[in-house]
Amino acid sequence: MASETHSGRLVKGNPVKFVTRHLLGGGAIVALALLACSVAAPATLAAPAAPAHNANAAAQQATASSFSIAPSSSDTTGQPCQGQTVRWPSSISQWTVPLGCFGGVFHINPNHYVYRSGFGWCNWWPEVLNPNDPDVLHDANISHPIPGAIVFFSPGVQGAGGSGHWAQVVAVSPGGYWVLITEMNFYWRGAGWQKVNYRFIHVGSGVQFKHDTN
Repeated sequence: MASETHSGRLVKGNPVKFVTRHLLGGGAIVALALLACSVAAPATLAAPAAPAHNANAAAQQATASSFSIAPSSSDTTGQPCQGQTVRWPSSISQWTVPLGCFGGVFHINPNHYVYRSGFGWCNWWPEVLNPNDPDVLHDANISHPIPGAIVFFSPGVQGAGGSGHWAQVVAVSPGGYWVLITEMNFYWRGAGWQKVNYRFIHVGSGVQFKHDTN
């Protein structure tokens, strides 16, 4: 079962209707891997984390023990949670569900974004979030995450499938290790093809951050 909430936000000056689906009882959705942007379901990983099938309980625990601390900066421009304050749970693991709006799953209307081919694939989302940088996926590598940076996961790293996975940094935790990202086509908590979700990832091997250094 699932419940839905509807909200209107502005993206590029246009009203956008987002539908948020909250799964009752949690549960990871396992789907066939997609080619250019495939991801493995979190339940298949040996992650040191709250089990994917207990996502709802993890969200409740995180909410109960969270503290409202805004990061030094964040970048939510053009996203479903645009303008929302990022709150960091006091304890984060690989599959901790983000708090507030960032715990939702969102259907995206591509008509409210700059045209880029491949709607639904993971690379489409960071491409349209950076309409003035058509080569955003080829920006220079940087040594540490910053809000707005592009993220590339090597195959098999933190849920990425055989072709790797693209996302974008929303905020960086005060300690610099945990990172809140926004992504498309990641099969977790009802997200997946043509849907956007937010997720905590961490700095480590196989995770590259890219940003326009000009």
